[in-house]
Amino acid sequence: MAIPNPDSSIIDLYPIIFNNAFDAIVVYETIRGDNGEVIDFTFRHMNDSSFKILTGSRKDYIGKRFLTLFPYAVEDGMFDTFKSVSETGISAEKVFYYDYGEYRGWYRDSVFRHGDGIIVYFKDITETKELELKLKKTIKEKELLLKEIHHRVKNNLQVVSSVINLQTLYIKDAADVPLFLESQNRIKAIALIHKKLYEEDALSSINFENYIRDLIINLFTTYQVKKGKITLIYDIDNIETGSDSAINLGLILNELISNALKYAFPDELTGELKISVKAGSDIVTVTVEDNGTGFPENIDFRNSDTLGLQLVNSLVAQYDGKIELDSLNGTKFILTFGRDMLKNK
Repeated sequence: MAIPNPDSSIIDLYPIIFNNAFDAIVVYETIRGDNGEVIDFTFRHMNDSSFKILTGSRKDYIGKRFLTLFPYAVEDGMFDTFKSVSETGISAEKVFYYDYGEYRGWYRDSVFRHGDGIIVYFKDITETKELELKLKKTIKEKELLLKEIHHRVKNNLQVVSSVINLQTLYIKDAADVPLFLESQNRIKAIALIHKKLYEEDALSSINFENYIRDLIINLFTTYQVKKGKITLIYDIDNIETGSDSAINLGLILNELISNALKYAFPDELTGELKISVKAGSDIVTVTVEDNGTGFPENIDFRNSDTLGLQLVNSLVAQYDGKIELDSLNGTKFILTFGRDMLKNK
């Protein structure tokens, strides 16, 4: 009793699959020159779906040379793709835009080597490609618009900052000047976020390390810190944070760093200011530490009547964070948040 070939039923299906495939399929035979180099291809087989894209009938193609019927295939790189697959055996998929005679649109070619020839699956993807390009254009336009919004917000905040600066010239009580400067610094901290969002490719997140570095430079300049008076040490993870989170974290650091610059090192006292932002898998820890005169014992930082500390406590609570004060050697604020706070709410 003969044992049937287990693959015979599958082989019998090949013609059915070939002729009824939704994608166009063409089988080519490779034509080589005297030196063995691939110089062209001959049409050997074509399925019915080929003529959903190509004009004519099989008699117009079978036995004829590819480059004779499609000479533009050299210019657009399609022939090079066919040739590479035939020579190397490495399959390839390419998307081409054709604009030759009756053929105009986007097509995807999937090319495989078969014996001494190749098999090409090709499909008209014009509708899908045009929709993709339209969506990309729309996204690009919105990105440009958003960048322009960030640019304008930054400019407007700078105008407000300049107005506050001018207003300080007319203040009669010198004790009120610091209040205006503190407000100006808060505005600058927010404006810096919009500046970063405008300059960087990501329109909804920024590199927090770069932002904090610029924020610190601005504060040292504002408070006219003399060179060598305060040694700055910072350890900030290279993290991306959402714009909302960056603004709030920036305001928190703005207040804590400002307090250190104003009060930690009076007169000729020198010291160190350490700033750390570490992002673990679940927790973000922010530390602002100085080895200066220490935090006043008669002030409860959680119930302070100063706007700066009220702002810090309010922003920490907004993210369900915790804030602790260590006064053993100077002043050290330790803030902890859940990792999710780095994202926009």
